[in-house]
Amino acid sequence: MLFLIYGIGHSQSNKKVLLNINLGISASNFYNTEIFRVDIDGFSHPIDEKFSNNFLWGFAHNFGIEYFISNRLSINCNLGYQKMGIDVHNVTIKESQENNYWSERKYEININNHYLVLPITLKTYLNKKNTIFIEPGFYTALLILSKYKITDHRTYQNGDLEPSWEYYNLYWTDRSGHTSSIDFGMSFGIGCKIPINKIINLSSKINMNLGLVNLDALYNNEVIQDGVFPDSPKKMNDYYGFNSSSKNINFNLLFGIDFKLN
Repeated sequence: MLFLIYGIGHSQSNKKVLLNINLGISASNFYNTEIFRVDIDGFSHPIDEKFSNNFLWGFAHNFGIEYFISNRLSINCNLGYQKMGIDVHNVTIKESQENNYWSERKYEININNHYLVLPITLKTYLNKKNTIFIEPGFYTALLILSKYKITDHRTYQNGDLEPSWEYYNLYWTDRSGHTSSIDFGMSFGIGCKIPINKIINLSSKINMNLGLVNLDALYNNEVIQDGVFPDSPKKMNDYYGFNSSSKNINFNLLFGIDFKLN
């Protein structure tokens, strides 16, 4: 795709073509989701967590071609790496003064999904100097690696007895195809360019990717065992303790350089 756009632009000498390279930071999360703490026996307990507390931070980079259709409108096709996922740290403290009892539970879920990402966008420049732009479009992402880590650490003390603790840790690479191999979604960005000379520009932009594909490739929140009582926890088939309908949402701050090719 990149070479096709370059070939078209190269064959039409009146159309400007730029090669761009971008590097920056990303913040990823899930939307349309619920979070469950899965205990050592496999039962799911709902967790009340704020969206803003669960971002997974990482690096993002890509390179691509910008082909100008007109003076203020261009088609952009990039190829790059992106880490998406979620990072949940849930701490619950329960105390009882009557029985001189206290407990603390630390439950953490970290999901790292690594993708090759191909965004195709339409960049519109908002001023005559082509320094400010908006960039709507779509992206397709191919999963190359998926890892997750679940940690459950509980400490408690009853009366004057010595504190006790329970701990289990799960960590491995996804080899079961639990995560959807393809992600597809909408993309929107806004940014600016600073010309250095007639050939080179520096740029910065903020963009958001909103996935439209369910992350869970295996399950649909099927209940496999009900608890003894109506309000008791259930065993479910879900996405590592997340709703099977969870989808990616991702924010990027990118800094780049582009070179005029013709």
